[in-house]
Amino acid sequence: MKNPDGKKHAKVLENLDNPDMFLIGFRHTYETGNEKYNDLVLSLELREGLWDLNGDGKFDMRDIGIIVKAFGTK
Repeated sequence: MKNPDGKKHAKVLENLDNPDMFLIGFRHTYETGNEKYNDLVLSLELREGLWDLNGDGKFDMRDIGIIVKAFGTK
């Protein structure tokens, strides 16, 4: 499925502050020349955690997760 204007409306943006975070920017307007991709921005951050599952004070499991946050301008 294509957009009516045939242009891309989403872009992966580089995060210079955190290499473990990916930013995905969206633009919602058609044929305006607005290439900012900041109408909605999702941040996906890779996080690694250590878990003490049985309460003995020792780490039992390593886990890698993703944290998603959304920021909109409208």
